[in-house]
Order: sequence, then C-alpha cells, then structure tokens
Amino acid sequence: MRSLFILHFACFTLHLPALAADSPKTNFQDHILPVFRNACLNCHNPDKKKGGLDLSSYSATMAGSDGEKIVSPGNPDDSLLFKTIAHLDEPKMPRGGSKLPDKDLQLIKQWIASGALETASGKPLAATTPKVDLSVVAPIGKPAAPSAMPAGLPRRLIATPKRPGPVRAMAASPWAPVLAVGSTRQVILLNTDTAGLLGVIPFPEGDVTTVRFSRNGNVLLVAGGTGAKSGKAVLFDVASGRRLAEIGDEYDEVLCADLISDQSLVVIGTTNRLVKVYSTADGKVRNSIKKHTDWVTAVAFSPDGKQIASGDRAGNLHVWDVHGGYLLYSPPAHKAGVTAIAFRDDSRVLASASEDGTVKLWNAADGSPYKSISAHAGGATWVDFAHDGRLVSTGRDRSARIFAADGTLAKTLEPFPDIALRAGFTHDGKRLFAGDFTGLVRAYGASDGKTVASLTITTAAASAEAGTNESGNTPGPRPQ
Repeated sequence: MRSLFILHFACFTLHLPALAADSPKTNFQDHILPVFRNACLNCHNPDKKKGGLDLSSYSATMAGSDGEKIVSPGNPDDSLLFKTIAHLDEPKMPRGGSKLPDKDLQLIKQWIASGALETASGKPLAATTPKVDLSVVAPIGKPAAPSAMPAGLPRRLIATPKRPGPVRAMAASPWAPVLAVGSTRQVILLNTDTAGLLGVIPFPEGDVTTVRFSRNGNVLLVAGGTGAKSGKAVLFDVASGRRLAEIGDEYDEVLCADLISDQSLVVIGTTNRLVKVYSTADGKVRNSIKKHTDWVTAVAFSPDGKQIASGDRAGNLHVWDVHGGYLLYSPPAHKAGVTAIAFRDDSRVLASASEDGTVKLWNAADGSPYKSISAHAGGATWVDFAHDGRLVSTGRDRSARIFAADGTLAKTLEPFPDIALRAGFTHDGKRLFAGDFTGLVRAYGASDGKTVASLTITTAAASAEAGTNESGNTPGPRPQ
C-alpha cells in the first residue's frame, strides 16, 4: 500500500465556494474530481498512474492502488486516501509539501462519510464495516500452575563476541517475568522486572534465528543453525534448561519456527521454500507444504491450534489447516517480503509485517482484510500482540511502536541507533522489550513509553559475574 502514496506532485490550492443549502449532495463528479484535477492528476492519471493509482475517474479512484482500496465508504478515518492527505498517517502527502486546505479536506471527508457518491443522483455505497471487532479480545485463561522460572542455569556466556550481534530472536514468556534473547550458540534469559541475567542456554547448532515460549511458558523453542550447512529446532525445559527434543535436520539454517499450543507439533520455515510440520513425539515430518515461491521467513500456529500461517520473502501470505495441511486462504498480502506473523490470543485476528512498511490485520477466519497500517518507513521488521490485543512493531526507521487493539498508533518509542528488529510485551503487559541491529536491548514502560533500562548481552553477562542477589538473580541495569 505504501507505493500508493509515493507521490511527487505539487498541490495547488482550490478555493471552493461554500455549498448552498439546495446544492447537490457532495459527490465525486461535481466536488471531488475538481480537487483531484487541480492537485493530483498531474501524476495520477491513466498515462502516468504513479504508485498504481489513477484518480481521474470515479471507478479508478474506487479501484484504488493496484487493486487495494483507498476509500472506505462511510469511514473517512479508516480511508487511506483521507488519512495521508490530512497528515494523520505516514507517509504524509503531498510528499514534502503542505497538506491540502482545510476546506478541501473537509469536502473529501464529507464525501467519504456520506457514502462516496459518484453523482448527485447516485446512491451512497454501503458503509465498510470491519468483520472483526478489534477492540474486543476474548479473555484467555492463565495456566493453573505458575509458569516456569529458570533456576540453576549457567550464567557464563558460551560465546563472547567482540561486539554484540543483531537481535534476530527475542521473546517474552506469556506468564512469567522471563525474556529470551538469541545470540550465537546460546540463548540469554533475563528477568523482565530487573533486567538481570537469569541464565544461559547453550545452542551449539549455530546462530539463533527464533525463540518462542510455549503457550504455558514452560517450554522454550529455539531454532537456527549455520548458513548453507545445517539447521534445527530444539525444545528446552525453561526451568532447568534441559533439552527435551530436537526437530529437523536441514541443510541451511531454520529461518522461523513455532510450537503448537498442546506442544505436539513444531512448524519450521526453510530457505528451500517449504513449510514443514513435525511431531514432537517422534521427530517425524507430518506435513511438508509446497506453495511458497521464495524463502519462508515467518510461520505461526494459531493459539487454538487450528491454523498455521506462513509468509515468504516475496510477500506471499498463506494460511493452512493444521492437521489436513490444505490451504485455507491466501490474501493479497504484501508488495515486499513478509518479516513476521502473529495471531491474537483469541485466534480471531492475524497480523503480518512486511518490508513494504506496512503491518496488516486480517480476519483469521477467512483472510478478509481489516486494516493496513503504514507502520515504518523503509520496512517493518516485526509485529506481536499483547494479551489485551495491543500490538508492537519494529522497523527500519529505527523505531518500535505501540498500537491500540484497533490498529491506531498509541506511542512511538525512543529510536535505536540502528534498525529495530524485535519487540514484545512482558507477561503482565506493563513493560515492553525491543532490540536492534547493534545488539542493544531496551525496556520501556508500556503505558508512558519511557525507557527504563538498556543493556546488551555482554553487559548482562558482566553484571552477572559482578555479583548475585539473595534470590539467585543478577541485579542487572537499574531502571533509569
């Protein structure tokens, strides 16, 4: 959708007289087309059609950009056309210029709100209403038994790099104050309340590309490997760090993986364009799905255990039946690679992030689109949900952002020195951790967005060697 508004036109002010009481209803032909003709048609006409958009006719405008809608009849605040020209969303248009005069903006807003009429005698279009109510999240139950906390794990780094590497893998326990951060040949476990080191889990298979906690928080899935040589997923007991199962034997690193809610299946995404589903009981392949046209860069099980979503480097998004392995739907997703996929806790909403800069929300039942968010200029690198439906995303603009459950921007957090790569809410939703390409990890207050701690793997390890408190946990960096 971002290409829609890579506009390079100069907007000229059009002064329209106030509509008289008996003037025709606000419609495209009499009121909106003159605004477009003066402001936009130099670039958005049938000949140039920049960004795949033609605004010279009603049918072309309603068709949108390369088939993606820019007008939501009855809902101007959810229409990308209005949000960008009113400077309510990125990228603000016209690019590098002032927004249209208020009189023109109100006219366009009124036109969309009244049903986007084509002519004065036309009939308003039915209001576009969401098929999923994103403001309501069905409550999910917390496990009866407390989730595991690491105890007695080694706290000396397996490998100590000269400089911290990119934070390619990070996840927070869903029910305990534990954060897992992947590194080279190891996973670092931190206390999310204190930012102190809890322990180190060895991963001799190579670089860690994925860490995921089980739904009850007691098992940690770690995946990765050595590029162009080998790849594997391994399940660990969170409390003891003991290896529980080894999954897969790839000839390249595993790019992404997830563990189903009942812990009976693991899904992995590979560079050979396959989605593989393994049984954790015997390590055998249950399904090998061939549909993707490029590297499979993101996979996720729905919390109810019924669906698998997978995305690839070409921007394709597919959703499958878990046990049958057949395709359920493939929405027209992204114009660049899919970088992350996440299901909301109630399995009703699916989120996808992409290098095209957008985070998109889908009805998980049928793949119908709910919302497209212009999240990060240059590309979005991650998206995840909190228990209450809030979202967090990261991107190439070096920022992490918090969005309300309906997809509206709530906060932009302190920018990182480099590309922000991963982020996630803590178990109680009170904090948010994010990491970047330099290896910096920050903790933020989720309500005020303020940075409360900053660390790297090496600083956490140095702090651990300096001393231990009475609970066995390293104090770590203190809140600022």
